[in-house]
Amino acid sequence: MADTKKRNLIIDLIKTIAIFGVLVIHVGSGVLTQTEVSTFEWFSGLFWGSLVRASVPLFLMASGAVMLAPGKPLSLKKLYFHNISRIVVAMLVWGFGYKIYHLVVAGQLNPSMIWYSVKRLLLFDQEFHFYYIHMILLVYVFLPVTRIFAEKADKKLLEHALCLWLALAVVYPTLRAFSPFSLLSGLTGQWAINLTFASIGYGLLGYYLRQYPLSLPKGALCFGIGFVLTFGLTLGFSLSAGVLNELFLQGTSFGVCLLAVGIFSLAPFVKLSNFCGRAVTYLSKASFCIYLSHMFILYLLTSLGITASVLPAICSVPLISILVLFVCLVIYAVLSKIPVVNKWII
Repeated sequence: MADTKKRNLIIDLIKTIAIFGVLVIHVGSGVLTQTEVSTFEWFSGLFWGSLVRASVPLFLMASGAVMLAPGKPLSLKKLYFHNISRIVVAMLVWGFGYKIYHLVVAGQLNPSMIWYSVKRLLLFDQEFHFYYIHMILLVYVFLPVTRIFAEKADKKLLEHALCLWLALAVVYPTLRAFSPFSLLSGLTGQWAINLTFASIGYGLLGYYLRQYPLSLPKGALCFGIGFVLTFGLTLGFSLSAGVLNELFLQGTSFGVCLLAVGIFSLAPFVKLSNFCGRAVTYLSKASFCIYLSHMFILYLLTSLGITASVLPAICSVPLISILVLFVCLVIYAVLSKIPVVNKWII
């Protein structure tokens, strides 16, 4: 393990917020998708879901803030044979574990189905939440390019790049769902930067905000407006349609982007005690393992009848998320003591 004194506590705090937010999103997803719109349960699910919706963007921003930092050496050999290779190995091992789990549950654990699952795994047909791993791999392979840009660009050029990213990856894709933008044809539909490549922009945004941080009032304003837009627009369009409208819950919606900026900017103003600082550092170290393993725990809890519906969602969503976090930390504590596994699997 790295010496905690060499770690950035603010980045660790952001990653801790992000990983707990991921748990809340997945614990509460059933409330949003399976509960009747306009009920108090659904409102509760939307409240928690909106509050933590910026979790994946926060992970990307934290990675950008660290990996794009000037003066941090990163050779191509280290990038591919240390950073990327470890992510790929962990993805394949855990992905295979999920494949086996689903085969066991379906009663289809036999050589032909195992071989079929391996082929699907190698074709990146993996567990749904592994989409973040695919995104971070793309961010990493672009690092030799983005690091040079970040190092050479002044503030004005960084802002120009981020404005282009904001327009084409956040604003335009959202507006495309509405008239008159929905009427545009031809190559205009290809102007938008899709979600996967938008992850690179989130990394650059994290680097920019670390170099040029927002003030406390501006950070709080971004957080407030981001939450109101995410919650309010999802509420309004969902009530109008009678079903959940997920457009404004997406990682590249304007509200979620502002929410991510707000949380990232507020983190430096949080004062942590020594105990809380150590806890945050430990959770940050464990975050990748938690991300990889938490769906196993949720599947197990669901099979035992423990879902967000056991209590009012306003209470059950955070409580079950804490339970999942605790179990995942136990898994991390065990795996982190096993040689090779602690370097390649978590």
